[in-house]
Amino acid sequence: MSELESFPESARELPLDHLHLSAKAQRALIDAGITTLGEFFELGESGIQAILGFNHKYFKAAKTSFSMLLDFWSDGSEKDWLRYWNAQGITVIPENYESGESPEEIIKRLPSIVKEIINHGSNIPRRTANRKAEPGDERSWTILQRRLGLEGTKELTLEDLGQAFGGLTRERIRQIEKVALSELRGALIECHYAGKNYRVHSEILEVIRAVYGVVAAAPKRGILETDLLDRVRHVLNIDVDAVKPSLSLLFLICGIDRVAFQNSSLLPVWGSISPSERIVLEGVLKRLDDLLTRATVLPMSDIDVLVQMNNKMNKRQKLDLSQLNWLIGLCSSIERRTDGNVWGRFEFLKGRGNQIARVLFESGQPMSFRAIAREINHRLVTSGQRQAGKLRTLSNQISADGRFAPIGKSGHWGLKSWQHLETGSIVNLMEEYLMTYNRPATVDEIYAYVRERRPVSKKSIIIYVQDKSIFVKADRTRWGLAEWPRSVVLEPNYKAAIADAGRKRSRKVPTLRQKIGEAVRTTLEKASAKQMELAELITSLTKQYDCPKPTLYQYVAHLDFVERLTEPDSKIKLVRIKGSQESLSLPQVTTIATDGIRQNVERALAFFNEDDVDVGLFLLSKEFEEVLKKCLLVANEKRALRFPIDLAPEKWRLAQMVDWATKNEIITDSAVPHTLRQARNDRAHGAMPTVGERRLLMNASEYLTGMYIGYIKLFDDWLRALK
Repeated sequence: MSELESFPESARELPLDHLHLSAKAQRALIDAGITTLGEFFELGESGIQAILGFNHKYFKAAKTSFSMLLDFWSDGSEKDWLRYWNAQGITVIPENYESGESPEEIIKRLPSIVKEIINHGSNIPRRTANRKAEPGDERSWTILQRRLGLEGTKELTLEDLGQAFGGLTRERIRQIEKVALSELRGALIECHYAGKNYRVHSEILEVIRAVYGVVAAAPKRGILETDLLDRVRHVLNIDVDAVKPSLSLLFLICGIDRVAFQNSSLLPVWGSISPSERIVLEGVLKRLDDLLTRATVLPMSDIDVLVQMNNKMNKRQKLDLSQLNWLIGLCSSIERRTDGNVWGRFEFLKGRGNQIARVLFESGQPMSFRAIAREINHRLVTSGQRQAGKLRTLSNQISADGRFAPIGKSGHWGLKSWQHLETGSIVNLMEEYLMTYNRPATVDEIYAYVRERRPVSKKSIIIYVQDKSIFVKADRTRWGLAEWPRSVVLEPNYKAAIADAGRKRSRKVPTLRQKIGEAVRTTLEKASAKQMELAELITSLTKQYDCPKPTLYQYVAHLDFVERLTEPDSKIKLVRIKGSQESLSLPQVTTIATDGIRQNVERALAFFNEDDVDVGLFLLSKEFEEVLKKCLLVANEKRALRFPIDLAPEKWRLAQMVDWATKNEIITDSAVPHTLRQARNDRAHGAMPTVGERRLLMNASEYLTGMYIGYIKLFDDWLRALK
């Protein structure tokens, strides 16, 4: 240009945006191949005027702006772009900004900066054919704000925003958001200010360019949000959690999108992901999460995972190993182990049973209730989650889960899938060792054998050999079995002597007592549940042997393999083979009419043994409460109660329900139900009973069980009558 004799070499590479021309004027120059101030200067006045579409008005504005820039650049002082922009009447965003703010403070104020940019952008006329400019600035800002929950607002979906703006479609909301992000990207990332009456402060742009560099270096196919935030933290050294909503907005401006998983614990994924890819990614990651955090807790190889994932998928949807490896990196709920296999992260495992199974699997050996609970609580609290429930609750959960097996009566549990799992009691294992090696042994030898098979202390071995009558001291340091004759144990040729002593001499002709004993065993073996009424058994024996009934009763009473029971609330005597069943079998259970209730009662009775009797009583008491509550609910709905219940059902307490049933004459005496209620509370909230306490519970369980079953049947019959 003739009036501008020279142009500094240092300013020649500056982009045309520094002239702040109109959008059409700058587009005409760019179409002519002019992109820098140096190229604009070299073209000269005649060359510029010859550009197609660059009229006199554009030329005059460009010449004025260029002259101001040349004066600013040739001043010789340090370049003060704020002064230059103010001289041209250009607003600097953010207003009232003080230089020197930290990157974290700058990112925190990003929402207000974005709002200023959108508002300034709306001040520029936007004309389209036969259409007036839309007041879209406030709407654009609201959509961005509520989509990300900026400035403490609640996040809204596309559908919610569509309804808020008069029934707009999801796609229309997405279009408005896309246009707003494009405007912001041009100002903050690409620094295109043609046709704009504002500039963003250079310190703000430096921080944004640093974040953009992190985004540009991230995998385009997707990256976990936590990994992306960690990269930003490393570059800017800021607390990313404090500015996470603002960073999410900045990531969108940088050109990547977020895939969030609704109703799932999976962390969001960021990347250049199309809407169609988003739908596929959401479905596949949720399925991968469900496989490794719910269906199994054990490690799986990539091939095994691939087989499970591709099962029931059509041919176009099936994955290959490279795709699976990519998906594993995007699924926040799973991790790759050092052996190359994958499994779900502990804090994402679904269900307490899966967490128990994982702890036992990693331990590789049986653990006690308390040790399992302590380890689960440690892991959950460390990952920021709530601790597990009470020890009692954990005991009930592990007892009812078929994946776990108790280790004798020690209170330890293991996985049934362990081939080496030994569930026998310590005493049984001690006896097994002596019988296997068929010789007396020292405490150390017995301890070494038992310790290989289950947790035990040497002190326990010492106590058992001294206290249990099945063991006898052979000499100063060795112990044997009491069934071995002491004189035999001390003989040098003890092995042969033990074998001879073990051979029982039998009579050629059995006695009447022996015949009756064999007949009783045969009869009970054929009977249902290996038990029957004593009177029925005596009648059967009378038909076989010419013997008085008192004699038969005496013979049966002295049989060491038979035990006698009394049926609750009746005088009926039962006999059964000892050890033939660990659980109770009460005939009155079959009289419960409702199948579901009867099955629940039978399931509870399966726990009635010395190891789990407390669990069985808890399950039975829980069924007692549930049937009573169901009975009162139906009666209240049908207005069959003399005194209607106004309290919400979820607030009902067992003591109240017993009183209501009494007042409405469903039961006539509340003393027994209140006793059952107290027993239920003891089971639900009391400490785990000791071995001795469980033995006492087992001895008294028939009476208590009979009362529970009697009232359950009463409530069930009343309930069926209502229906």
